Amino acid sequence: MFAEGNIELDKLVFKPEDTIRFNTNPGKQQAVVEMTNNHDFDVVVKWKSTRPPIYGVEPNFVIVRANTTQKFVLFCRGAEKEYGVPRDRFSAVISRIKPNVFIPAKKIWKESMQSRDVFVGRLHKKFIYVVYDGVNFEEWWNCDMKGKKEPTRQPTFGLADEDHRAAVVTALLARYFEHVVVPMQPPREDNEPKDDDGNLNH
Repeated sequence: MFAEGNIELDKLVFKPEDTIRFNTNPGKQQAVVEMTNNHDFDVVVKWKSTRPPIYGVEPNFVIVRANTTQKFVLFCRGAEKEYGVPRDRFSAVISRIKPNVFIPAKKIWKESMQSRDVFVGRLHKKFIYVVYDGVNFEEWWNCDMKGKKEPTRQPTFGLADEDHRAAVVTALLARYFEHVVVPMQPPREDNEPKDDDGNLNH
């Protein structure tokens, strides 16, 4: 869920902390999440969700300046009752940026050269979970299938796991690697049948 390492953006405050609520109806609904950046540096944010056709965020990309608060509107375009229980969430991916950056936030995230030039430190991620009234258990992400609370609560903020992939891309662009080997076939099992010459029987 999260990568290992020390959290660097430890002065970001979210309100509500980890949950928004919707009803199962076909109409559009929305909830407001505030993010306060108590650091003395700026951060850039982008939002994602588990089901983009249904969920969205305004603004989706934004720079949150030091010691300011940004409001985000998280909305649902309409939710009908489903056979299964929805397990949905929004994810904010956040990075510290260099001082005096005035590039549009969307351009920073969409263009790798821009992000490499302005990002500082590791990427972080914040989860905001969706609870449908009368459908989901409270804190369902910390419950088993019967609604019983697990002994250990899941964190909702940490280092983003895609930071590892970003590091590989950066290393490739910097020519730290000469080549990357990508296997095109799954490895064979040692117990697969062979003929007398050691070749696989298919």
